[in-house]
Amino acid sequence: SMNISGSLTLNDGDLTVTDNVDFNGDLDVDGTTNLDVVDIDGAVDMASTLTVANQTFIGGSADEGYSLLLNIEGAGGTDDVPGILFKNTSASNDEEIMSLLGTQGSDSVAAINIKREANADDAYIDFMTQANGGSMTERMRINSSGKVGIGTNNPNELLHVEGSSPSIRIKASNEGGEP
Repeated sequence: SMNISGSLTLNDGDLTVTDNVDFNGDLDVDGTTNLDVVDIDGAVDMASTLTVANQTFIGGSADEGYSLLLNIEGAGGTDDVPGILFKNTSASNDEEIMSLLGTQGSDSVAAINIKREANADDAYIDFMTQANGGSMTERMRINSSGKVGIGTNNPNELLHVEGSSPSIRIKASNEGGEP
C-alpha cells in the first residue's frame, strides 16, 4: 500500500504499484492543476472494478436527480459524439457481447443483452424481465434481420407475437371506450 499526502513527481519513467494507492489531494497525470479531480490525458486500463461513492461524470456535470449517475456528454458534431463501447472479441453463438443488467439487491430482475447470433458479424438483442417469484425470462427479441419477437425467440415476421392467447391492442388516446 502507498499513501501519499504531499506531492509525487515522476519524470521520465514508469511507476508500478501492485497494491492500493491513496491520494490525499490531487492526482494530476498530465501536469495540469485540477482541484479534487483525477485528470488523465490518455488511456486508462483497468483489470478490476471501479467503485464510485458518489457520482461519476465524464465531460458533464448535471446530476439529473440521481444519487449515482454515469453521465457522458459530448458537444455534438462529427468528432465529439459521446458513446460507450462494449467489446467482446471471442463470443460464440448465443453468447453475450454486452449486457445491461438491473438488480434488486442480489436478485437480477431485468436485462438487455446483445448476443452473437450465428456469425461473427451479426447479433440479436434480447429483453428479459423477472415476474414476482419467478426467474429471468426472455420477453422480447430483435434478431439480426430486424424481426421483433414477443413471446418467441425465433420471430418469423417483422412483428411476431406468440403466446397461449396472444393479442395486440391499439387504441387512440383521445377516444373513450374499447377500440
